[in-house]
Amino acid sequence: MPSKTSFCNGTEFRKCLSRWWPLWVIYGVILFIMLPGVLLNARSTIPYVSTEQISYLSNVILSETQMLLPLTAFCAGLLAAAAMFGYLYTPRGAGLAASLPIRRGCMFRTHLLAGLVMLLSAEAVIFGLAVLIEATRFGLVIEPLLIWLGILALETVVFYGIAVLCAMFTGHVVMLPCLYLLVNFIAVGFQLLIESVLYMFVYGMSGMVDLPVDWLSPLVLFMRRTSVSRDHLLRPISGTEAEAAVSSFSGWTYPLVWAAFALLLLVCAGQLYRRRRMESAGDTVAIPVLKPVLKYIVALFAGLALPVGVYGMLLNVPAYRAHLAPFLLLAVLGAALGFVISEMVIRKSLRIPRTVWRGCAVTAAVCCLVVVGAKCDLTGYARRIPDTAQVKSARIICNGYNTALTEAENIQAVEDIHRAVVAEREKITDDTSITSLQLTYKLSNGKVLMREYTLPDTSTHLAQIEQVLNCDEARTTRNTPELAVTLEHLTYTNIGYETESGDYLYMELTAEQALDLYENAIVPDCADGTMGRAWLTDSGTRQSTAYAVTISYQLSQYDPATGETTYADVDYTPLTDSTRTLAWLRAHGIDPAGRRVTVVGRSLVIGRPAALLLTRADATVTLCHRKTPDLAARCRAADILLAAAGAPGLITPECVRPGQIVLDAGATALPDGTLRGDVTPAAAAIAACTPVPGGIGSVTTSSSWFSTEWTDFSTGCDCCADSTGADAGVSWRT
Repeated sequence: MPSKTSFCNGTEFRKCLSRWWPLWVIYGVILFIMLPGVLLNARSTIPYVSTEQISYLSNVILSETQMLLPLTAFCAGLLAAAAMFGYLYTPRGAGLAASLPIRRGCMFRTHLLAGLVMLLSAEAVIFGLAVLIEATRFGLVIEPLLIWLGILALETVVFYGIAVLCAMFTGHVVMLPCLYLLVNFIAVGFQLLIESVLYMFVYGMSGMVDLPVDWLSPLVLFMRRTSVSRDHLLRPISGTEAEAAVSSFSGWTYPLVWAAFALLLLVCAGQLYRRRRMESAGDTVAIPVLKPVLKYIVALFAGLALPVGVYGMLLNVPAYRAHLAPFLLLAVLGAALGFVISEMVIRKSLRIPRTVWRGCAVTAAVCCLVVVGAKCDLTGYARRIPDTAQVKSARIICNGYNTALTEAENIQAVEDIHRAVVAEREKITDDTSITSLQLTYKLSNGKVLMREYTLPDTSTHLAQIEQVLNCDEARTTRNTPELAVTLEHLTYTNIGYETESGDYLYMELTAEQALDLYENAIVPDCADGTMGRAWLTDSGTRQSTAYAVTISYQLSQYDPATGETTYADVDYTPLTDSTRTLAWLRAHGIDPAGRRVTVVGRSLVIGRPAALLLTRADATVTLCHRKTPDLAARCRAADILLAAAGAPGLITPECVRPGQIVLDAGATALPDGTLRGDVTPAAAAIAACTPVPGGIGSVTTSSSWFSTEWTDFSTGCDCCADSTGADAGVSWRT
């Protein structure tokens, strides 16, 4: 007789374990590779890890498996549910289960527990092996391993519970993974589709940031909102000494809440199992009330997915520029196809009823309403600009420049840019736009308003944006890291630079050196605007003044009260007029490519000999002539410009920049008997230029000029020209 009191049937329980032991073994092997296998191979994986430093390795494992754990539990839960309840999907298996002298509730609990025990026991065994390996080979550090086990066990319960519930909804083994994927991703999927539709039609759309729909998709939730921190990782300090390591997992709430909810799902699954008709084996949907729900969900999803896929992926239509009529046509077609196909799948027949057009019409109408609503901007999203009085702060991000502003004047300037961009929406037709603009307002009521735009590189707004990005507040905020640059916070500082040979090298600074560079060079250069400015409108000028050095600061601050570490980083690229920073770099032996010299003119008298002499002096020389393209840019890019073309007026103000050293070796005799150099008076007024006459001398005495020793190009020139125009030597000194 059927047992009325037993919670589960021991015989059936053991039968399930013995039947599906290969699944248990495979799952264990996968987990073994993820954890104990790495520990066993620790010496080859991380050679510098000593026996006292296994905490480092444990933390590394914990961090690296963070993304793998949800995926592993996701797949394992589905496979276990399919194995334990697969008998429901064949008439023979379902009939055999119904004939056993076991109550339905007991049968359900037996198979449920068999699958759960199989999964959790594999995880426990692997955990035990990891503990044993650590204890015997390195020294036991249990905390990260316990975190690993806790995360995996909770997520296993979550996904196994969802999979078991899905198993009750269907009578076909192929439909189980389909329903499982649908339940896990339908919320996030609809969010992405609706966002895509809004991006196609709504100007400035920046995403549905306020909708926590990932709560309805546990896999996405765990990947997005949980994280592993590896604070104060063990690393060699002096010999075998090392710091203490701290492992922490943030986001315990999410797997805990979902695990509790999964237990509720299992209770519901048990009730469905009791009421399930065993004759439904082989049916795509075992619960009749679920059939219309699935049809409409699939149809709505297809109605939005088809136009989004065609426009966004195949045609690659830019944001807010989709055409309404074709988009609606595709939406109607997608909705109809989705409804018809789902009807055929549920019926397991190519024949469909005549009434199917009603469902097609309803889903198509809903999809069209969503698209038309986005096109018409019924909510006024694109036109909404907050009042300055309601804004606490404004953040502007443009082409990588990220700046937060709090001063009322600057917030007003950001809003002026916002209004100008919105007002000229119809004028933006260049599909090759390269300038991205993101505006974020934090309002007094705690809400956040965000907009994103893509502007063509010819936009008239770029100069206005650049002005805001280079205001005093913006420049200070952008170049000041979130953590104070102190000896305590400095984690790593390196300088990357290009050598004369073209190699890119890195130099790591000590904390003391990094602090000295920051306080005595970088901060004052940023304060006077010679470093840290934003460039949007004149990349040529930037390239001509940028120094081939990148200074990178990495900062961190550990909070023992919370067990969390705050990180910050900032990069600096000095310009040729960042005098303090460049002086510090040169004082420490960093001169990327020597002096950059451009020689204009390739004559055998001056141009070519001068280029040869300068090269021997370790300068980086560019020799230009009448066929050289973009002569002005090449001239501006040089630290030293030697004009020796014999072409009066060739070097115009567009060819020079402030602080540049210009040597005018051109001396062309005019009909009136005067000498005219290659550099125009306007250009000479901008740069430090030798005069003509009274400069380096005439061509007839050029041999004495070339015999001058060019000793160093690191600081500048001492042009020793006499007032009478006699030959003058040019020397270079440190």
